[in-house]
Amino acid sequence: MVRVRSNLVEERLEILRSGVESLLVQGRLTADKPFKKTQREALQALRKYLGDESIPAEERLVGYIEIPTGIGKTGLFVSLLSHCQRIADKMGVDFPALIMVSRVDLIDQTIDSMKEYAPGLLENVGQYYFKKKELDKPILLTTYDSWMQLTENGTLKPGDFAMQIPDEAHRVLAVRRQERAAEHRTNGTIDIAFTATGKYDPERTLDHTHKRRIYFKPIKQAVYDGELAEYIETQFFVIRLKPERDKSGKEKFFSGAESERRKQKAWTQTMVNAFVSGVDAMTGEPLTDHQAAFFAGNTHHADITAAALNANPALQAIARKKGCKGVAVAIHTNGINSSRQIELMKAFKRGEYLAVVGDEKFKEGFDHPPLKNIFDYQRGSYVDKAQIIGRASRKFFDPHKNRFVGAVVCDSIIYEGSDDKAEDEWREKKARLNAITAESILEDAVILRKRYVPLIPPPKRPKGTPTVIHLDGVEVEAFCSLEQIKHYVNETRKLRVAAQEGKLHPEGLISLSDEQRDAFGKLLESTGNLGPTRILYLMTQERPALCFDYSELSRLVYGGGILIHPYRFGELCKVLEAYAAALPPEMLQDRFIPFTDDMKREFRELRIARGNPHKDVIYEAAVAWAKKNKKVLADNFGVSTGIMQGKQQTVRQSAWQAIIQGVTSLPVTKPNATADHVLVPYTPEMKRELAKLAKSRGDIGSARLYRMLKEFEAARTELRPVEADVDNVRNLIDPKRIERMKSVYKDVFERAVQTLRAAEEVKKEDAKVVPITPAMYQELQRLMERAGIHGGRTLRQTVESYEQARRLEPSGVSDGLMQSYIQQRYDTTKKSRWKRVIAALKAAA
Repeated sequence: MVRVRSNLVEERLEILRSGVESLLVQGRLTADKPFKKTQREALQALRKYLGDESIPAEERLVGYIEIPTGIGKTGLFVSLLSHCQRIADKMGVDFPALIMVSRVDLIDQTIDSMKEYAPGLLENVGQYYFKKKELDKPILLTTYDSWMQLTENGTLKPGDFAMQIPDEAHRVLAVRRQERAAEHRTNGTIDIAFTATGKYDPERTLDHTHKRRIYFKPIKQAVYDGELAEYIETQFFVIRLKPERDKSGKEKFFSGAESERRKQKAWTQTMVNAFVSGVDAMTGEPLTDHQAAFFAGNTHHADITAAALNANPALQAIARKKGCKGVAVAIHTNGINSSRQIELMKAFKRGEYLAVVGDEKFKEGFDHPPLKNIFDYQRGSYVDKAQIIGRASRKFFDPHKNRFVGAVVCDSIIYEGSDDKAEDEWREKKARLNAITAESILEDAVILRKRYVPLIPPPKRPKGTPTVIHLDGVEVEAFCSLEQIKHYVNETRKLRVAAQEGKLHPEGLISLSDEQRDAFGKLLESTGNLGPTRILYLMTQERPALCFDYSELSRLVYGGGILIHPYRFGELCKVLEAYAAALPPEMLQDRFIPFTDDMKREFRELRIARGNPHKDVIYEAAVAWAKKNKKVLADNFGVSTGIMQGKQQTVRQSAWQAIIQGVTSLPVTKPNATADHVLVPYTPEMKRELAKLAKSRGDIGSARLYRMLKEFEAARTELRPVEADVDNVRNLIDPKRIERMKSVYKDVFERAVQTLRAAEEVKKEDAKVVPITPAMYQELQRLMERAGIHGGRTLRQTVESYEQARRLEPSGVSDGLMQSYIQQRYDTTKKSRWKRVIAALKAAA
């Protein structure tokens, strides 16, 4: 390892620290551009990080900042670089810098940001790409591909730059780029990376390249803070391809390119209809009120989708009414030169088209706030999904509606259906497991809205499959029915009337007085001491437009400090008074009692004696006992996880009686040891056993083991499912956690062992990591051409179709991994994985 001169490290650390401090003291990016909340927090986190003496000085020069698209990270790092340059000039020190972006058009966007935030930098910036070759200026702005060329041919050497700023830094996670970046970080270079997605896939994250995450804010929190769109709404479609039969009456099986074509055709048909007739569930307004982006599977799919949009009569009429030149324009990287792409982008931004259709072109860096609808083809990449959501998540004030508007993201999964019910369910399940949806990024939120804003809350999802699409006819059933939309729109109108009458102003919040708190406490007592969960349910039913949430009600109930509008507080009291008035007298005697150790022992013994039934079974038995004995229960007492694990501190008398009687009513059976959900010591022997099994099955990771465990249980109906989640399984096998884990759940460990033993053992020879020779890459390209496969997504889908048809254990391929194979980025690979890819291609060809 190269030893870095300590005074050089300290000098550059001081420049960076002073630059950050100078920018914070300035208090804004420019005279008319104050900091956004996230920008200020990121700078404060960077200042704290640079001053952390527990981290060696050289390591403090490296780190990354992860903030959502649309917050203004380009303006942030441009302003930071400008201040660092000024500090270096005052010290009389040269401070050459490097900025790397992912695409050529983002060079122009970065230059535009410099004009706005740091015009003094422009004369010192040289651009390097296929049109410009400016290497004689102190600041170099280039793409990752050009940077790789310059480093590999020796034009750029380690130590040439005092500071480098990778933008969209997840693009540096390819193996060769990682190696090159590490080489150029050995001479005391400052390397502060910026990204919206620090995880490319589960195996590749910026923690591997930049070690420490200095600051992180998820999209969800940025929406809560009011920095992005007013809300982000997700709509989800399940598209089932109707099975076809051959002349003999057998079901046809489609794989590879043919299956992909069928899926693309169904998706296009579905999404065009969704754009025509879809509505924003928050407002009830048509999706066509705002521009849309369709992210297709490849360039050919993009052209087909654009043609279908342009051929739709309803959309043609809407486009004419809005004065648009056309309905949709396809912009992608195949057959359209860069100047034409830029020209079409500008036309879309001017409002000449209702929709834009693309493949890779718009995933990163396309900044157009009026774009508020996303229709995305099924994806397997966290990075792609997060970047695509970012295209619509920017804050936008609609002058026609006179308010800030939200974004709608339409997701889908597509699978080949089967007339065999079990087979059909299995195929749908596999499609769901492999899909990365907007809800994966937004933490399972159906509608993510800014807190305390008077908007319509999300409608409840119907049970079962929400949408089924057939190639020979479209049947779209959205998550929210028209009746639900009318109800929420009506509630919103009531809220607007209240605002017009002066009853509701955003700034009119108050802190409750002691008298109001006492009165509210007595009101709660009159309801039988309802908890925040039950109150939230009541308010959602009675006053949905007021948008109460659990944390707000929890602080009200338990006496925490809170600001609330008098009108909202008054409506809450009215609902609780009405509930108390209708309450049977016997419920007022129902009180919370301590959940003692004796009670916990009694409950556990009863449960074990009945084979450790699942909490849902106990809940149903308790409800049945209450109905049979005509007992009135105060609220949804539920058998919570806290009670099952003995963590609950108090329990309601009526609930406890119903639980005990319900468990007692269940038949006594032989205890099922594998369902004993209790913590046991996680011994070194147990760790070694599980690690050995995971390695022998192909170095299985925690996410894959969790999927295998659930599939193992689903295929064996005689087994009682264990209470396992991703976190439980990660504790068992994740190398970062396993050393510090002292105890694990017994049933989860045993079920994991069962699952791995039942899995197919990978031969030691196949588990080896082998070099990828030129001949292997040539064979891959030849087979792809024969099968008509051109991209990483299609190759991944071909491999998964091959595994599905033969009921093979999934090999864990991803879009990014397959794209790396195609672009020959890897020097080595796992032998079993390579064999699986080649076998799938041979079958498809």
